[in-house]
Amino acid sequence: MDRNQIIAAVARETGVKLSSADPILAAVAINEVLLDAALAKLDRQVKVQADRVTLASTASIEAAKKQAELIVTKAGEWAATQIKTAAAEAAALVIADIQTETAKVRVASRVAVRAAWAAAFCAILVVAGLAGIVLSRLTHG
Repeated sequence: MDRNQIIAAVARETGVKLSSADPILAAVAINEVLLDAALAKLDRQVKVQADRVTLASTASIEAAKKQAELIVTKAGEWAATQIKTAAAEAAALVIADIQTETAKVRVASRVAVRAAWAAAFCAILVVAGLAGIVLSRLTHG
């Protein structure tokens, strides 16, 4: 504020008329200089504190990223373990089913071999019977 504005404001607010040479205006000038210096110092301090907050925020963000990476890694490891466990269980079930079916095939194979032997024996009996009939006709006949 310049001197004339200050004189007008004091007159308006208090009714006291100051002259441009009044020593109180020197006090106002001193106050303005001190206030400007204090504001400049405050501005520097605000910038320093803003830089500190920025650094702290950056450090917090980095820490949060590392924590998130750790969580994702652990989740991936857990999922891999669960998948391996499920695959092992499924493989065990498949192997058990294969073993059951293999046992059934072995039984069926034995039955088929026995049936083949029985059929061969029956064929031999039929051939022997036919040979007997043919021989008896030849000799009696």
